[in-house]
Formats: sequence, structure tokens, C-alpha cells
Amino acid sequence: MNKALKIVAIVLLGAVLVVVAAVAAVLFLVDPNDYKGEIAAAVEQKTGRTLAMDGDIGLTLFPWLALDLQKVALSDAPGFGEGPFAKVERAELRVKLMPLLEKRLEMDTLVLHGLEVNLQRRADGVANWEDLTAGDKAKAPVSAPSGGEEAAGGAPPLAALAIGGVDLRGATVRWRDRAAGVAYSLEGVDLTTGKLVPGEPVELSLSGRFASEAPKVAGQLRFGGRITVDPASQQVKAEGLKLTVGADGEALPGGHAELALAAEVVADGLKQTFDATGLDMKLLGLPLRGELHGAGGRLTGQLDSGTFDPRPLLAGLGSPLPEGATVSSASLSAEFSADSAAAEVKGFKFSLGELNGEGALKLDDFAKPRYSGRFQAGYVDLRKLLAALGQAVPETADPKAMTKVGVRTTFEGTASGVKLANLEFALDESYLHGPVRVSRFSPPAAEFDLNLNQIDIDRYLPPPAAADAAAAPAPAPAAPAAAQPVASPLAPLLALDLAGKLAIDKLKAAGVSVEALTVHLKAKDGVVTVDPADARLYEGSYHGSMRLDARGGEPRFHIEKSLQGVRIGPLLRDLTGQEEKIDGRGNVSINVSSAGLEPAAITRSLDGDIRFSLRNGAVKGVNVAQLLREASAKLKGKSVPAADTNQTDFTELTGSVRIDKGVAVNRDLSAKSPLLRLAGEGSADLPNQRLDYGVKVAVVGTLRGQGGEELKDLEGVTIPLRASGPFNDLSYKLDLGQAVKEKAKAKIEKKVNEKLKGQFGDKLKGLFGK
Repeated sequence: MNKALKIVAIVLLGAVLVVVAAVAAVLFLVDPNDYKGEIAAAVEQKTGRTLAMDGDIGLTLFPWLALDLQKVALSDAPGFGEGPFAKVERAELRVKLMPLLEKRLEMDTLVLHGLEVNLQRRADGVANWEDLTAGDKAKAPVSAPSGGEEAAGGAPPLAALAIGGVDLRGATVRWRDRAAGVAYSLEGVDLTTGKLVPGEPVELSLSGRFASEAPKVAGQLRFGGRITVDPASQQVKAEGLKLTVGADGEALPGGHAELALAAEVVADGLKQTFDATGLDMKLLGLPLRGELHGAGGRLTGQLDSGTFDPRPLLAGLGSPLPEGATVSSASLSAEFSADSAAAEVKGFKFSLGELNGEGALKLDDFAKPRYSGRFQAGYVDLRKLLAALGQAVPETADPKAMTKVGVRTTFEGTASGVKLANLEFALDESYLHGPVRVSRFSPPAAEFDLNLNQIDIDRYLPPPAAADAAAAPAPAPAAPAAAQPVASPLAPLLALDLAGKLAIDKLKAAGVSVEALTVHLKAKDGVVTVDPADARLYEGSYHGSMRLDARGGEPRFHIEKSLQGVRIGPLLRDLTGQEEKIDGRGNVSINVSSAGLEPAAITRSLDGDIRFSLRNGAVKGVNVAQLLREASAKLKGKSVPAADTNQTDFTELTGSVRIDKGVAVNRDLSAKSPLLRLAGEGSADLPNQRLDYGVKVAVVGTLRGQGGEELKDLEGVTIPLRASGPFNDLSYKLDLGQAVKEKAKAKIEKKVNEKLKGQFGDKLKGLFGK
């Protein structure tokens, strides 16, 4: 027995010595570098590519089967340039031999230093790796072997797999797609891991630089965590995941963006579920916490920012707040769900200082986006909000204006347009509501049907002092500057396509009060029309239309207006803010045209006609009867008491005005009263703000009240009255002397005629037989 054991031992020892001798012979007698040519030829025969090996090949067999390569490069496919498809400065792979006998694969750390891979796709869609994957592929077995047996013709399955780790340093991966016009790259990538054993956690660390040409963005990233992969349960668990990204580029808001992300992730391949909890993210200064869940191809989750300082976020978006901004609190939260075809955001809430809002959004199709939702922002004091944001607060005539602003609407649309089913907007006591439809974003095309309960526009204009300062002429420049082309402010009208109706119950603008105003607006191809526009005002009615043609170098205007039964006095008083110059109820029609952008140019080119007819009114500021009384008394050496009123009453006032290049001419003014008859003609030079107007006044009655009986001596006499001078400083001149002369002459002629008639009347009768 002992002899047999000795024989067996000697045989085994001999076998080991033979193996050791064989290994030693391979190591000392065989140099793998001698086979570089054969290896390169085999690769070229198989792939059609060139394999360059400029460094040494290191080979060890025991106790590790180790391969060490230096400076190896594989050429690119034909038609993709001369650069390498892939190259590596150093690659090291080591596998233990003895565990292989037990169907266990134990590898040392896989080393790849200076790896470079260049992936490309040409404009015709062909990629530079397709030739490497186009060959015959091994056919999978019909069924997996059972009981640990080998599949027919297959390799024996491994009982265990263990890798000492991965050491990847200075790696570069480039991707250029000429068909899509994009290019991306990862450079300086370092990846290190701990020992890779199925079912056991491994530490992972990754860092590198990334870049994109279109859009042009570049930055750095760092990723780390503890990963556990369990092949049996097909479960991947990631603990302590941390990702940081910093990027710069013109495509980013403000030119820079930073992302920090931390989470715990569990993915189950059998259940097809995904859970990310403890999510803590910060993007562009916006902090978000929450969780994500995936199951059955659907992702759900919730995010909440909590209260945060919005200033870093706004700065990251390229809209930093001024130094004087005091707002320091904001919040954002939402619940969402999505699958491969649709997404939904519900429970969306936000706040910014005193502003609060909420809404929802549903996206039905990613390929052809269709969306719907709602949005609401509660009432906020806009003045306080603007001040908190460091923005200028508009100076308004009413300091309480803009202290109650809110909006609410539902919407639905596509990538090209949107419909607001019922827009509701509140501004102080004004409430605007109605549908708005934007059928096209670019160029803009929209329709609307809006109703407004009331608005006092004068409340929102600058106070008189500020308005006067703004209207003051600017000082002339010290030296004339070279003329620069200035875009017309009406240029946007050329692309505007707009149609709609606006109804306002009560409106006040420029001091004028209007009720039941309805405006139909249309803008297309640079032509804007308001036709018709109807309203009630000052106990009468208004009807009008307007046309603005912005085509060509100079815009042109055409306005038609008609006032029926309107109290002219209160209208003019509210419009000018001055004492009434004329009163009465009447009709006015205006048909004028003009051209230009500046008020002076518009006035100089003004053309058209105006007609008016007033009843039972008065011309304020001048009492023609009093002027006549005073002049008549002066001629007689007498005096008269002051009149109770400084106005000239009339029962009817009619006339027409013809405007040519800003000069208004009237030749048919006619006014009637029980005492006087008035006819006038003259002109008003609107560009130069001057009036030259003559009136002829005839005393036809002796009624009291306008000085009738005192003017009995002037009955039947026509008296000329002239008003002239600047609009704001008119002077009046009454030529009563000429009127008296004419009356005296008329009396003399009358007496002579009567005397002649008495002397020669009988003779003339006899002469003519009468």
C-alpha cells in the first residue's frame, strides 16, 4: 500500500514538474512579441482593419494568466477618415488559473489607461462600427442546459465570477452624427471600482469632462456611490448616489448651470420596477426633494422645493435681481406621472414673495405635442411685488392703482398654438374675461372675444407733474451724431394677424366717460382696422371706424366718427380739462385722413371734413350781446352794468370745416338766437396753433336777458367781430363804429327816399297812369 502511494506520489510530482517545466519553457523560450505580425494579419483578414501594436506584449501564465498590452490602435472603417477607431496606451488583464479548473473566474483589476474610442455616423446613415457587428453571430441554444450539464457544443457555465475591479484612466469617447448634425464627447474619464462580486456592494467613482458642439456646451461631471448587483434576483441597488455637474455654454440660461443630485435607487428586473427615494437635487439654485417610482412602463413622483431664496435661481436663469430687491422666499411643488406617450403634472403650486399660484398640465403626445391644463395666480399687490423684486414701480395718478391683480384660465394647445377657453384677469376693480385663441405663434395669429366691466385708464397714467416732465423737450445734443437707421415702431404690425371683439361696460380715458363701448378689431398684412366701434356717451351715441395702414415707409390713418345727440359742453370739458367753450346738444361727423408717426407730421398732413349741428346751446367765454351793449353805451357816453353770464346763447349752430394739410377752413358758420343772427368764416392753422376767424353779428330782436332792449338802436345792424391769435391767447375785436356809420347812412337814405317819394310820388303816378 505504501509502495503504491509512493508510486502515485512520484507520478503526480512528475506531472507537476512537467507542467512547471512546460510553463517555464513557454515563458523563457516563447516571446509573444514575435507574433505581432500574425496577430495583425489575422485581425485585418477578419475585419479589414489595421491593428497597430507599437508597444511590447507582456504574457504570464502562473499563478495568473496575464496579458499586458502597450500602445495598441485599431484603424477606422473605410470612408471615415484616417484617425483610429480605438486605441489604448496600456491594457492589463489577469485571470487566476487554478480557479478556472473549478469553473470559477477570478480576475484581477482590469486596467485600461489612455483608452480612446471614436464613434461616427456619416450623412448617409452608415456608422463606423457596423462592419464589426455584421458578421455571423453565434446561434443561441434552443434551451438552456439543466442540472448543471453543458449545452450541446457549448462551454461549461461558470460557477462563480469575481473581478478585482476596474481601473479606467484618461479615457475618451467621441460621438459625431453627421446625419443629425450633432457631436458629443467625454474626455479625461476616470473610473475606479472596488472588487466586483455578484450580490456584494461595490464602491464606484467616475469623473470626466463632457462637451457638445450643437448646442455648444462644455462642463465637468462627477459620480459616485455604492452599487450592488444580484444576478439571481435581477436586482440593482444603489446607495449613497451622488452626481454633480457643472456646465458652461451659450445655450444655458445665464451661460452657466450647476446640478447636484443625491438619491437611493432600487431597480428590480423581475418585477420591472424602479424606486428612487431620498431624492435631493439642486439645479440652477433651485432645491428639490422628493421621490420617483417606476412600474409597468410608467413613472410617477413628487417634488417639493420647500422655502428657498429665489435670487440664485433667477441669476442662474440669466435674470438676476437688482441689489435693492428684498424678496427672499419662494416655493415650488408638484406631483407628476409619465409613460412613453404622455405626461401629467398635477398639484402644481408655487409662491414668490406675496404671489401665490397653482395649476395643472397634461401632455398627451410627445411626438406631436398636445397639451391642456389650468393656471391661477391669486390676488397680489403688484406694487409691493415689483418693489420686492427690485423693479421700478410705475408712478400713477392714483397711488392705489395696481394693488389687486390676479389671473385665472384653462388652456389647451399644440406646439403651434394655444386656446384660452376662458381667460379671467383682474386689475383692481376691473375684470376682463372671455376666450382667446392663438392659432399660430409665429408669425402671430390670434382671435378673441373679451368683455371688461369697467376701467379708468387715467388712474394708471403718470400724475400731471410727471407727465409734464416727460413731455418736456430734451436738451439738444452737444454735437450732431451720425444718423442711425431706426426701426419703425409699427414694424411688428406687418406680421400681425389678429381679429376680435372687445366690449367695455364703462370706460374713462383722457377724462372722457363712455358706456357700452364695443370695438371690432382686425389686423392683417400690416393693415389695422377698427370697424365698427359703437358707444353711448354724454346722453348721445357714438359710431366710428379707423384704418391704419403700416405698409410702406410712412403709416397712413383714416378716421370716421359720428356723434348723435351728444352734450357737447361736458364732452369738451372732460376732454380738455378746461372750462366749457361751447355747449349744446348736437351732431358731429368727422372724416379725416393723415400720415406719419410724429404728432407734428400727423397734424401737417391732416386732410378731411368735419360737420356739426348744435341746438339750444351757448358759446362760453364771450358775451356778444354784452360787447354790443358796452360799445353802444360808450358811443353815447354812458355805462352799462356787467352781464350776469359771459356767454352767447344760441338756438341753432351749424357749420362745416374743410381741412387741407393741417389748415382748417370754415365758410358757413351760422348761429341763431331770438336776439342775434351770427355768420362766420375763417381758418385755424393747426400746425402753428393759430386762429384767424371773423364773425358778423346782426341784432334782430329786443328780448331781454341778452341785453335786447338796450340794443334796440342796433336792431337790423350787422356788426363784425374778429377772433385772432394763438389758440391759448385769443383776442377779440368788435367794429361797432363802422356799424353805426352804416346805420346812420341807412337812416339818411331812408329819409331821402321818403321825402322824394312824397314830392314826386303823385307826379309819377300820373305819368305812368297809375
